[in-house]
Amino acid sequence: VQWVVDPVLVATSGAALADSAALNAIRTHLFPRATLLTPNLPEAEAILGYPIPDLPAMHTAVRELGALGPEWVLLKGGHHSLPQVTDLLFHASSGETTVLTAGRVETRNTHGTGCTLASAVAALLAQGRGMKEAVVEARRFLWGAVRCSAWAETGRGNGALLHAYQTHSPLHPALYAAPRLHPTLYMGQEVDYRLYAVTDDACIANQGQTLAGAVESAIRGGASIVQLRQKNAETGAMVRAALSVKEVCARHAVPLLINDRLDVALAVDADGVHVGQEDMPCALARKLLGPHKIVGVSVKTEAEAAAAERDGADYLGSGAVFATSTKHSSAIGVLRFSHVCHAVGIPVVGIGGLTAGNCGEAMRAGAAGIAVVSAIFNQPDMEGAARELLAAVKDSSP
Repeated sequence: VQWVVDPVLVATSGAALADSAALNAIRTHLFPRATLLTPNLPEAEAILGYPIPDLPAMHTAVRELGALGPEWVLLKGGHHSLPQVTDLLFHASSGETTVLTAGRVETRNTHGTGCTLASAVAALLAQGRGMKEAVVEARRFLWGAVRCSAWAETGRGNGALLHAYQTHSPLHPALYAAPRLHPTLYMGQEVDYRLYAVTDDACIANQGQTLAGAVESAIRGGASIVQLRQKNAETGAMVRAALSVKEVCARHAVPLLINDRLDVALAVDADGVHVGQEDMPCALARKLLGPHKIVGVSVKTEAEAAAAERDGADYLGSGAVFATSTKHSSAIGVLRFSHVCHAVGIPVVGIGGLTAGNCGEAMRAGAAGIAVVSAIFNQPDMEGAARELLAAVKDSSP
């Protein structure tokens, strides 16, 4: 049995919830049985008996908490005034510490965040997830709940979280009316579109790789966002593929979007969807996904770009910038691509025929990044190819 122990020792108000005798009993009887211990900073200070004023002190504290017997420790740093919320995940047997960050949300509706996180981790462990994957996914769920609760008027003091935010229930529309944020945020940080990797099963098979392995290589090389594209896949097969890719993306905190198939995106709780002009309308995709997911739209013209922005798109994919064998459409050229970039206020990603040698033209035309297929997934060294592409994008960015 895996135990997630959330030592609720200090209330949100700062009041102590356990005396010294209770604390000693918890340390003696619960901590050695814990698979994961999840204290926040005030609770860790109560357990260890000294202040934890900064990040170096957090690193020391998480190791000392690990010495008390749990297999893993997740020390939650939200109480610090660091620019980003910084948590530390410590594995006692290996001594490895993983730093996990997320953007801050200004809100007073934080009652129950610790219990929510611990419960989400426990649920994911029960599904057979590994500890790192479970913690990353649980933090992602919690951040979305905090963000979508920020605008809710739920009384005075520290309000409660809206745990069902992903359903954006029509029964209480005011509670789920969180506005979309621009720039688009993923875990509180601006989405990085610089190297957008679009999968292709034929290319990956041609290189003798598995889908998950290819995505892993792309991300290790610097891919900052991934789109699963399987135009002819059966629904069940695509759901399985999406889950395998999602596990990789979640482990690296990289957003996963699904091409066209909004049903699959909903089924696997992907980070968003990308639709074309002949796919589900952007406005309907936004309505079904809610305000907290990423919606991208393929466009060729300034009019299509303006319409997609108006209908709720977070970003656009425009092209083909250059002729390509993987997108059977005519190239629009760099000049027309530049017109699309400057016609809207949301990021535009260049699509089509982009390589390390020519991506500078798209970036200088106003692109937020480049979307590539074969330039990564049909290369013998996918990680190296991604690294080369990202370096070229960085070199040519304004």
